[in-house]
Amino acid sequence: MVEKQVNMGTTLDLLWISKCGQDAAMQDPDRRYIPPMALSRQRALAAHIGERPDWDMFPGFDPALGSKALEKHQEVTRILHESGGLVVGGTDCGGIPYPPPGYALWREIELLAEAIGGMAAFQAVTSVAARYLRQQENIGSIAPGRYADLLIVDGDPLRDTRELRKLTVVYRGGQAYDPQTLLAGVPKSAVGQAH
Repeated sequence: MVEKQVNMGTTLDLLWISKCGQDAAMQDPDRRYIPPMALSRQRALAAHIGERPDWDMFPGFDPALGSKALEKHQEVTRILHESGGLVVGGTDCGGIPYPPPGYALWREIELLAEAIGGMAAFQAVTSVAARYLRQQENIGSIAPGRYADLLIVDGDPLRDTRELRKLTVVYRGGQAYDPQTLLAGVPKSAVGQAH
């Protein structure tokens, strides 16, 4: 993988769900941002294929096994990164009703940082991801002529990646947005609030 510069997309956030187990994952406050339409569609699909209709990614999945799987995946990620391989941070957001868009990437960065450090985790979801997409001339770093999508936070996310959640301003295409105003416009999932 290193020699041929084959990338590894991580999706550690899904293994985090397995580690927590369904009941704990259902209590995650980020669930309130699952779009109701997506949740309804996933419930219908789950019911159609015979799973529990509310959300059961891994029926009967053992959280201890999930914890071991996450640790092993983080170890493989670290080894690949230290060997010069391409680690591309990503989520499976949208494939299942959890985790919601944006929040899934925050958790992915947090889990990547545990494996490869904060700076490398941010690079995995920005410049390395842009390189993988062959879009490094347009996205993935701050430079003249590139898309001006930025997050401004109150804190130092390189010291503690959880501080990325302390958004003060979001810039999209050079336009500033207030994060609280954006979140206020997102329909909240009744299931996410109830759990």
